[in-house]
Amino acid sequence: MKVGANPTHDAYVASWKDRVPVDPMQPYVGQPESSLKEDELRHRNKTSSRIQGRHTRRTETTRHNEREQRHTYTKQPKERKAQVWTKGGKDYFLGPVEIGSNFGVDTKLSEKPLALSSDLSSSTLSSGGLLTEGGTPVPGRGSTTPMVDLTAFTRASTSSNGKQWRPPLSESEEEEEPCLSEASPSGLEESDTIDSMVLYISLKNMKIMKLRLTFLILKIYILTYTCYHILHGKRVKPNNDLTISRDTITPLEGNTIFIISAYYDGRESSKVRVLTIIHSRDMKELYCWFYCTNEPEYVSVKAKIQFHREWFGFNYGPADVICPEPQDCFSQHISIHWSNTHKTNHVPKFEIQNRNPQPFSVNFTVCISTMFGNQNNVLQYVQAIEMYRLLGAQKVVVYKNGCSKAICQVLDYYVSIGVLEIIPWPIDKYLRTSNVWHQNMNREIQIGYYGQLSSLNDCMYRNMYKSRYVTLNDMDEIILPRHHKTWDEMMKDVENVYPNTAVYLIKHYHYPNNITDPHFQTAFPKNIPGTNILQLIHYEQKKPNVFNNKKMIVNPREVIQLSVHSALWAYKRTVFLPDYISP
Repeated sequence: MKVGANPTHDAYVASWKDRVPVDPMQPYVGQPESSLKEDELRHRNKTSSRIQGRHTRRTETTRHNEREQRHTYTKQPKERKAQVWTKGGKDYFLGPVEIGSNFGVDTKLSEKPLALSSDLSSSTLSSGGLLTEGGTPVPGRGSTTPMVDLTAFTRASTSSNGKQWRPPLSESEEEEEPCLSEASPSGLEESDTIDSMVLYISLKNMKIMKLRLTFLILKIYILTYTCYHILHGKRVKPNNDLTISRDTITPLEGNTIFIISAYYDGRESSKVRVLTIIHSRDMKELYCWFYCTNEPEYVSVKAKIQFHREWFGFNYGPADVICPEPQDCFSQHISIHWSNTHKTNHVPKFEIQNRNPQPFSVNFTVCISTMFGNQNNVLQYVQAIEMYRLLGAQKVVVYKNGCSKAICQVLDYYVSIGVLEIIPWPIDKYLRTSNVWHQNMNREIQIGYYGQLSSLNDCMYRNMYKSRYVTLNDMDEIILPRHHKTWDEMMKDVENVYPNTAVYLIKHYHYPNNITDPHFQTAFPKNIPGTNILQLIHYEQKKPNVFNNKKMIVNPREVIQLSVHSALWAYKRTVFLPDYISP
């Protein structure tokens, strides 16, 4: 027996040397455990417990130290110790690496063997984290090669079985537990795992760059799309169900917006002005649908709403829907809706008027406010129309809501000779109205005086390029010059005195019915119903501190919006004609 030998252990080796390996961690092959000698069994259990305890302590303490060491490496990357990897009998250095530099460059480790230093504690990497071969940077592994930090690997990479990947052990740890250095936790060799982690980081960065590029392309597309449709509008294939409206009042869905007519207005810019009656609280977004004649689709453009400032307290009143005309789209028809696409059927079309102005066909057009009720004042209507003709009016326009049978016969006669134009005006079919001019007179009324404001504005735009001047009167009102026989003579002198004028205001005088002159009492047959205005030759004096209405003669091409007794918006000035020119 050798000095210092263990007789029990030597006996164990002599008994089983031909049958079992010398491995205290493995059970004895071929020998039942119950047949072992008691001292041999005790020795084996003691040895197994000592090795298992050492393994447990390494797992708890060493890995804790490794985590602390990685944290220290992250804070001080310039002095991090080199890590050594062995693959195929070759040794490699791996140092700290920067993430994200020179994206897209190959990051695989060099397959060339690197010279190991005899003292690992003195083997450190350069501050740039380069791979070194015997203290010299490896060719192709300079500053242009992106590096990956092992700390990032530890946090971001996991093995196939869900366990976190960890850096390699030192040589002393490998001697203490050789089984841990045989393979990586994922079943791959360590260098293969690092290569896969580097590839993973590259792919992840590539996905991020692709995502950023996709968002950039999407942003450019949205900006281009928006700018294009601001200039050209949104083009959509038209709906064949749309019909051209011939009505003067056309309600949209919901009966809160009523379209009267559409007029081309190129005085400031190329646009279409759509005259409407709208509810004061209905501020919905509206779109104009232009039906281009040069392409089989319509163009949707967002509209701007211009409310008239005088509604006299009613909930409904006139408003202009402004539709900027898109480029490269010539349209003869337009639709108005609160959707920019065809989500509804039977949306009406409207003809765009005033598209091609012609030379004036008349010098003066008289616009009569709405005719309503069962009026039977035949004599006054005939006298008023004939006086207009004597003064120089070639055309009279009446917005008719209702009349008696006798008045309708008179109107039909003047239509037949080309003096009168009748515009149907069924406002009471859609809204509650009456002859009151302010809502305080009747709270249940939705729009006053049978929509007089809207009819006057429509009459002005309808005759903008047909008549040189437009007068706005009631049938019982006549503008009489003091020193001129006709309106043409009067306006020649007025324009010389007041150039660059859009609106000419004329004082209003009231002639009472109870003061008459008997000279014209027998001028007309007595069986004709109505008032003989030729007998009314005495007017009342103006009362102080009382509002006195005025009548207007306007140049329609210089006016944008009208009220009953004034212009709300015009390009040129408004003047009051003195008494020596007009009454």
